[in-house]
Amino acid sequence: MVVETIAIDRLPCAPQVLLEVLELLQGDAAMAEIAAAAGQDAVITGRILAAAAALKAPVADVEQALAALGREQLHALIFSVGIRQCFTPLAPASAIATHLPLWRGSLRHARLAGQLAALTGYSRPDEAHLAGLLANLGERLLLDEFGAPYQRLQRTPLGGGERAASERERFGSDYCAIGADLVARWRLGGFIADAIRYQHEGIEQLQDAHQLVRLVHCAGLMAAADVLPQAAIDAAARFFGLAEADLRALHERQAVDCERRYQRLQL
Repeated sequence: MVVETIAIDRLPCAPQVLLEVLELLQGDAAMAEIAAAAGQDAVITGRILAAAAALKAPVADVEQALAALGREQLHALIFSVGIRQCFTPLAPASAIATHLPLWRGSLRHARLAGQLAALTGYSRPDEAHLAGLLANLGERLLLDEFGAPYQRLQRTPLGGGERAASERERFGSDYCAIGADLVARWRLGGFIADAIRYQHEGIEQLQDAHQLVRLVHCAGLMAAADVLPQAAIDAAARFFGLAEADLRALHERQAVDCERRYQRLQL
């Protein structure tokens, strides 16, 4: 599976997020408000970034992509996404349910990455949020492409490195590489593509990496477990000098916040 064959437009969006963005577009909401709503769903975000990239507009985040597209073109794009989702084989509840855990994981990763960025003094928490939101996009693309065989692999308890090797062997690439290559095509700049590509590397390999890469790695460890894992505690201490108590407080706070968001968005 090569990045040129990837079809992000086949992936379902979270329906409630789609409706929220459409309602904002039909009103007089500011672009910042629309960007915040779109930033709850990786596919809507990806479609916006891809459309801006097609215009060869230099963008660093979702709000800049929205400005490049303009309200009229953005409305047409989001409306077409909604129409496609309603009238294609992706519409049945079974397809939506298949992607539900990945929707939830994506939003949690994004929220934790953004909050962890703020806690560690990173200058662009919004960039960290975006990187976390897009971190599992390759996983969703592999699920869409290969269906049941990929679901079986998802259920297999493998570490990040083992999982990537198994994906490459069975499907020709791994989800981190696919997601990173796709993001690179959108010409976002910065280190978002690297953060996605290397999100499962070990602490030693990431010690000297850009802060965004380390943030996404640490947030991913936190997002993957209901109970804060020791690996996340160790990474946060090594990378950022964070105390375990502070990390636990962030993890618990975001668990409550995300649960409220899941309920509001019917995820």
